[in-house]
Amino acid sequence: NGIKTENRILLSDRMHLVFKYHKMIDSIQEEAKGVNKVGTTKRGIGPTYTDKIRRSGIRLCDLLNPEKFKTKYYENLETFKKMYGELKYEHKEEIAYHLDSAKKLKQNIVNSAYYLNKMIKNGKNVLIEGANGALLDVDHGTYPYVTSSNPSVGGVITGTGIGAGKIDHVIGIMKAYNTRVGAGPFPTELQDGVGEQLRDKGGEFGSTTGRPRRCGWFDAVASSYSVMINNFDSINLTKLDVLSGIDPLKIAVSYNIDEESTNKFPALADSLEKVKPEYIELPGFTEDISKVRNFEDLPENAKNYVKKLEEVLKCKISSIGVGQNREDIIHI
Repeated sequence: NGIKTENRILLSDRMHLVFKYHKMIDSIQEEAKGVNKVGTTKRGIGPTYTDKIRRSGIRLCDLLNPEKFKTKYYENLETFKKMYGELKYEHKEEIAYHLDSAKKLKQNIVNSAYYLNKMIKNGKNVLIEGANGALLDVDHGTYPYVTSSNPSVGGVITGTGIGAGKIDHVIGIMKAYNTRVGAGPFPTELQDGVGEQLRDKGGEFGSTTGRPRRCGWFDAVASSYSVMINNFDSINLTKLDVLSGIDPLKIAVSYNIDEESTNKFPALADSLEKVKPEYIELPGFTEDISKVRNFEDLPENAKNYVKKLEEVLKCKISSIGVGQNREDIIHI
């Protein structure tokens, strides 16, 4: 109540919808994998993408034709019945809910490609925010421990309909240490008191499920790979303050796999599981930096850590998060 959404929150007519049957299938599939679970949130995302790729997905525009929507919905249910058995829940109730929502949201539904390109043509600034992370990219990430889409910069183009040439600046967001939620290889993971300290001080719990995130040292091999595939112009380094009180600080600058050293990120998850990270060490800092707003006012060891990250990533760090509040940021 009180928040006006008219002409402010717009929904793409091409976005695919997640239904109850997607969530149920997600859970069934994850449980069937046993020890090979990928750590899905069980929110139905994977099965929704499966429907999209097999061309049976239901999109927001389908809700504007109620009869066609119902037909497609029940066709999907019949298909899944043959594969998974009866999925028991109130089908009619869900259909009614979505059709009612479509009536309320009709004024908010737009063709996003035309809308965004018009905004750019009219000289508007367009900010596009990504989610997940490059190493969860279905094509470029730690397959099969990935999401179902492209959270790398390529997803901007496919997701919005904005041409690649219209992207002016790409900002990579990286923590001053590494985290991962869910299963999958994590070469620099810390399963000790330092890892616990990072998790507790950094509030590292999954944004969707609340699961504790796995924490580890900064992995410059993986991060350099992300810089390359996304062509970052600059980096926003977050949570530098969380490293206060940890000494020494470590950065993984190469991988040792089967007694061979490499600075290339491997395709096989099996290879990542074998990685022995090769670290450089830097002295830590103990000061509270949450009130610092100028780079030069940071403790010497904190500045040196940031400079070393810039050096190994070969990418400018343009801003640094030093606390939990919105204003706790250093712009360089």
